[in-house]
This record gives sequence, structure tokens and C-alpha cells, in this order.
Amino acid sequence: MANKLEIILTSIDGKIYHDFIDALYVDIPDSGVMGILPNRIPLISLLHIGTLYTIKDGYKKYYAFSGGVLNYKNSVAKVLCDTFESEDEIDVKRVLEAKTRAEEKIKQIESTDTVEYDDADFALKKAINRLKIKQ
Repeated sequence: MANKLEIILTSIDGKIYHDFIDALYVDIPDSGVMGILPNRIPLISLLHIGTLYTIKDGYKKYYAFSGGVLNYKNSVAKVLCDTFESEDEIDVKRVLEAKTRAEEKIKQIESTDTVEYDDADFALKKAINRLKIKQ
């Protein structure tokens, strides 16, 4: 498709989103939000917890993801994520409950238990990220 960018979002559990879009904006660690247009230079980047949005026919669609890799080449953006959700899929009530659980767990963890702390911190950051795109 002329002047379109192909996007393929895939999560490790097999969830796939595929479309042809006008532009992609993705949260790149240490760089901020980077815009990607069709027919631009190749790019490979690790992704942390963050967001991306697509523009198609003048409309924006937001996604929250929890880490992964972006590979862009020949107007094809492949994003392999641990998880991703579109703004339409996010249940705010469920996310707020997950945020509260993570905050409570962080308060209860022993300072020497770095593994449990990291898990709870990851869950908290994921919840906060998902809430960002619902505001």
C-alpha cells in the first residue's frame, strides 16, 4: 500500500494486531516518543513499559505495552511485546484494583526481598501505564 506503514503488534501469549496505518508514535527508552512514518530509515529498539499510538485516516488509537522489541524496516513495524492492550480493552476498575494490590504489596515487602519488590514494582508501573492512556 502506497504511503502506508504496516504494523504488527504481537504479544508473547500470541495476541496479534495487524493493520496498515499512516504513522506510528512509540515511547522509546532514553529517547522519548518517536514518530515513525512510511519509507524511513530502519530502527531497532528495546521497549520498556510504555505506550504507542497509531494514526490511521486522521484517527489516533492508543496502546499500552509492557516491554518488548521494536523492529522497523521497509515500512513494516514489528513490535514484539510481553503484553499489549488497546485503549478500548482496558478496564479501569480492574487496573485500579491491580494498582492498589501492587501498592499494598510494596508496603509489606521486606527490604531484602528484591525479587518480590521488583515483581510488585513492575505490576505497579504496568497499572500506571495502562491508566495513562485512559485519561
